[in-house]
Amino acid sequence: MKVLDVFQHNTDHHFLHWKDTSDPSLRSWKLAPKKLFNGLASGDLLLQPFFQPLCLPSPAPDNGRVDSAIDFTPLATSLTFPTGTHIFSAIPTKTFRQACATALVPSHLRAINGHAWKSFWSLALTMVQRNVLYRFISNSIPHKSLLHRVFTDLHPSPLCTICSISTETSVHFLFHCPPKATVWRAIIFEFLWPTVSIQDIITAITSLDFHNIKYCQRSEVSAPIIVILTLANIWRAHFRTVFDATPFEAQTIIANIRADVIRRINEDQVHSTI
Repeated sequence: MKVLDVFQHNTDHHFLHWKDTSDPSLRSWKLAPKKLFNGLASGDLLLQPFFQPLCLPSPAPDNGRVDSAIDFTPLATSLTFPTGTHIFSAIPTKTFRQACATALVPSHLRAINGHAWKSFWSLALTMVQRNVLYRFISNSIPHKSLLHRVFTDLHPSPLCTICSISTETSVHFLFHCPPKATVWRAIIFEFLWPTVSIQDIITAITSLDFHNIKYCQRSEVSAPIIVILTLANIWRAHFRTVFDATPFEAQTIIANIRADVIRRINEDQVHSTI
């Protein structure tokens, strides 16, 4: 099945859209979803090389044994509902809601309750600010350990891009890399309670519970906003180093965070007067 089998090109507006459901050319693809799922599970359909890196086994456990076989059966199974109805089939909305309600929540998200999620989504944040926080919570930071495992040819080393000393994990990426830890210590001393540790901040983020670090030395802005502004600036500075070879300088980043805090306070004051 190709894109042109189910889409057609609009020459006037230059975009793709679904073919009309009555288009005779679609008749041969009525059973395509079932064929796709069965083909993936049986191995008749090969999604390599695009999907194979993403299906590589996790790093070997302590016993050193790991199953290196590539199996798409879990993928095919995840695309079906518990009743066996394929996701592309017509199903009642009740069935869909039940399937979502019974889905297994990943372990790293179980510590976050519904109220915390609502508070997070209600915050007035930029796309970058929300993106980096959500990526960290959902284990989606593109750190070198992950990139090295998935794209070894492009990333031959798992070492940190900034310090080149430690293996880069998501925590190292945002917090423990020495220059980034310097930024955090300065921000804690200037804006938060001095006894707050970097680990306290990590715990607050992963649970979206900022109660233990709620005190802020600036009454016009909250501690969670200070943390999020710091994360966003570290994220931007990291990728400026990666893509533009801009040096990662802690003092420059701290100055940018101060400017963002002032900007945030001014924006909040304007909004409060409207």
